[in-house]
This record gives sequence, structure tokens and C-alpha cells, in this order.
Amino acid sequence: MKGLGNLAIRDLRAILVLADTLHFGRAAERCGMAQASLSTLVKRVESATATRIFERSSRRCAVTPEGMLVVEAIERLLRMLDEIENADDHPDTLRGVVRLGFIPTLGPYLIPHLLPALIQRFPQARFYFFEALSEQLVSMIRTRQIDIGFLSFPSRGEALFERGLFKEELLLALPGRHPLCARQRVPITELPRDELILMDHGHCLRDHTLQICGENRLNAAPVHATSVETLRHMVAAGVGCAVLPALAIARHGAATADLVTYRKLADPVPARTVGLVTLPEPAARRRVEPLIDTVTQLALPNVVVDEPV
Repeated sequence: MKGLGNLAIRDLRAILVLADTLHFGRAAERCGMAQASLSTLVKRVESATATRIFERSSRRCAVTPEGMLVVEAIERLLRMLDEIENADDHPDTLRGVVRLGFIPTLGPYLIPHLLPALIQRFPQARFYFFEALSEQLVSMIRTRQIDIGFLSFPSRGEALFERGLFKEELLLALPGRHPLCARQRVPITELPRDELILMDHGHCLRDHTLQICGENRLNAAPVHATSVETLRHMVAAGVGCAVLPALAIARHGAATADLVTYRKLADPVPARTVGLVTLPEPAARRRVEPLIDTVTQLALPNVVVDEPV
């Protein structure tokens, strides 16, 4: 254990990321380092702790039983360090670095409303934004790469603290000359399922769309898009139609304004619950309280469903 003093907090966090992903390539990418550097770091930590933490081969990576004890000890240590760093005599404010993660279908549309309020209310905080899929955000919270994740529920963040913030309506985007543009509201039973464009696998908007229309009722293998903006432009090009969240529609770009028509879906109005996730420790939960208060006071566009979550 004599080499522990030569380890940096970044080194310890990298061990947690690898223990979570069990994949050197993905862990190295998430930590922003080369795979060879991560391998060297693991050897250094194993030498410092006199423990073989990972069993690795060309095909697999696994945490050894004795390595699990080291991983749990690292988690406890970093948790205590975070609590010390985040300790504040003023629970109604935020200070220092605050790392916020967003799912791709939410971040570009919520941040423009959120950022001015954050800057005004928390002048002593520095906000860093990250974008990742829900599963990745949950993993980043567990490994303390971000402080708070904004995503759509259910988050699948078992044993984490969750708080719903608002319900966001989901609407139908149609090519400008589509026959359904003549309708003010489109019954879900009339959704053109054979024309639907879905988000790629892993995006919660894909899951919500399938939930609305019923996956087993799709008439053909749907076209996929990798982002909301790609989805919007594919609709504008006449490829098909899509379900989009209200905040994304509120920031509709002028370039496609005449090419895409949005229609509400008939009751029951489909919506997704947007909320935040953080660690369950009291210090982490206290830290998000002023942020929750700030988000709930935002004057979001009136296309957001005004219902309790």
C-alpha cells in the first residue's frame, strides 16, 4: 500500500469507470485517455494496493472478489471527498464546479432556458454540460463523473435519488403536405405507423414513440435517426413522420418552418416525465435542492404539459 500517496483522484475515478463498464476501450473513452494509458494506470493502482483488481484477457474484463473490496473502498473515499468539497454553509446556493448531464433529446432544448437562470442565481458556480444516453448518464452519476443527470423517466437508476420536474407533451411532426395536416388533432389510432421515423436504439424518445403506437403494430422496419434535428430534417424532406418533444418544437428552426407541420395527438395526450437523478447521499441531495427550485420556476413554453409529476 506504500504507493497510494502517488495516486491522483482522477486515477481512482478511472478505476470506478472501468469497474462499471468492464471494457477498457469504453472506459478509456469515457475518461478521456488512451487505452494503453488506462492499462498502465490499472497496473499502478494494483501495485499500490497490492491487489489484483481486474481479471482481464483478450475477451473479457471482470472485477476479482478481492478487487471488489478495493473498488468499494475507492467509492467510499471519493464519496467522502465529494461531501467535503460540496459542504456549504448556505444550502440555498451552489458553488464551485457543478457537472450537469442531459440526454440528447433534452439538453439542446432545455439548456437555453436553464442557463440564464443558473448564471443569475448561482454566480459562484461554474456549470459544465455533458450529453449522453440515459444509461450512460446513470453510470456517470454512479462513478461521480457528473453531479446531476437530466433525463426522461423511468431512469433505471436503481438506488439513486430521483425527482420529477415537469411533463413534456409529445407531438406529431408531419411533412408539410401530408394529409393529416388538415387535422387539428390526430387520434393515436390514425398514426401513420408505416411512415414513422424512430430515434436510434438507446434513445428514450424511441421507447416513448413505440409505447404510443405499439411496437408490434409497426407495418415495416422503420427508418432511424441519430438526433432530434436529423429526425426533423428527415420529416422536412418527406421521408416520413415522427414524434417529437414539445421543447424541441418550441425551438423549431426557420429553415424547416414551412416544411414541417406539428399536430397534437388526441387525448390522452402522450407526454414524458422529465426529471433529475443524483446520488442518494444527503450531501448530494442537499446540493440539488436549489437546482430543483430553479428548474421548477422556469417559464418554459406553454407546450409543456402543466401537470404535477
